[in-house]
Amino acid sequence: MDIEIPLLPVQKEFLQATEDFVAIVSGRSCGKTWVGVLDAMFEVLRGNNILYMCQNDGAWYKGGWVHLQKFLRDFKLMDHWSWNGTYKTGTLCGSKFYVGTYENVDGARGATECSTLYLDEFVLSKPEIMAALSPCLRGKDQYGNDVNPRIRAFSTPNMQSLWQVMLVEHEKYGIRLLHAKQSDNTFLTEKQKAVMNRYIFDDKLRRQEIDGEIILGEDATALINLREFPREAPYFSDESVYAGLDMAHKGQRDSHAFAAIKGNRLVAFHEFGICDPIDVAHWIKRFNEKYRIDSINLDLAWSDGVMEHIQYAYRCRQVSFAEKAPTEKDVKKFCNIRAFGYFHLADMHREGLCVDLESEFIDKEIVAEYKREITNTHFMLAKDGRLLIEPKEDIRARLGRSPDPADALMLAALNRATRIDPVMKSVEARSGVTQRELDEIMSEY
Repeated sequence: MDIEIPLLPVQKEFLQATEDFVAIVSGRSCGKTWVGVLDAMFEVLRGNNILYMCQNDGAWYKGGWVHLQKFLRDFKLMDHWSWNGTYKTGTLCGSKFYVGTYENVDGARGATECSTLYLDEFVLSKPEIMAALSPCLRGKDQYGNDVNPRIRAFSTPNMQSLWQVMLVEHEKYGIRLLHAKQSDNTFLTEKQKAVMNRYIFDDKLRRQEIDGEIILGEDATALINLREFPREAPYFSDESVYAGLDMAHKGQRDSHAFAAIKGNRLVAFHEFGICDPIDVAHWIKRFNEKYRIDSINLDLAWSDGVMEHIQYAYRCRQVSFAEKAPTEKDVKKFCNIRAFGYFHLADMHREGLCVDLESEFIDKEIVAEYKREITNTHFMLAKDGRLLIEPKEDIRARLGRSPDPADALMLAALNRATRIDPVMKSVEARSGVTQRELDEIMSEY
């Protein structure tokens, strides 16, 4: 079949690319989804299964689906096409056209033996989507040949997306990056372009949406910013006391840090002066007399001395920052427990964990230092798309000191859930019984 289709330069380059991972990043109305669906249909006609991912069902039926139906009609392929709307799976000449969404990535896991993964508006997905879906690119095609896995992605850039980091360093991640501006689309009329441009007043937004520029904001890789810290501590159903201890390097005695949280409140934040492990253990004992500690996490490095004195009095665990994240789901997202812990802590602040509180165990200057530390902590993306916190040496070089208070509070946060439990909140509101009191009552039976 001879097919003549007018193409923009970036579209032609996309269709002819042979690299494993090719991405179009361009301004709006540059025909990204159109050429992505066209490439996907050609791949299915070659006898290969494909997996096409987009933001949600609405995005698929308003975008990719419309283009696909037009291609099928224009190329007289409708008689060879069938569609299962329940499972969002199409069949064309015996090969499968699977459709999934970023809202339900797990629903696409069963689509195996796919030759190509298509990511429509991929910057709206999370980078760890690659770890979840790359196993789909395995097996054999309908002719019994091993599939040759490819990834084809296309999107307008997004300043808030974690993908921006990977796009800036695309060569490092093995991505061939294609670029186009809205002005490159010769199929748009000047009036259409003028309407789309007229109401974009922000310069950065114009560069992003119209010119397709990949803009990495100054705080794009910062873990959290000061605007996200709550000023008051809202209700949180878990009233347990979680503590964390970070000991100084090789016996240095000027930067041991202890932190503890209860509900959505910081109840202890202390940096020790010159003292030995026994002094640290005595301070923790004094804190425990007022706030019964439910668990303490200690940084494995240099904490053996304190561990010897407290391991029988409290539920303790020594944590290596290099160990894997706690759950299988977290392992797919974070490179290690340090990355999991810091992102978990940042989310807790966004959900209401307040540090600006009064307590005899809180050193005010340490709270200010902690805010400086965590807002100057940046993340990176590993080659597999998982999240990684920058080395402590980089933070130390930027701040002029080691982020010991931040490490201590991160360790304290490891065991606490992030979000408020609405069911438990409702029970406590009706009965006046707290979670801890309920646990104590139940333990008597």
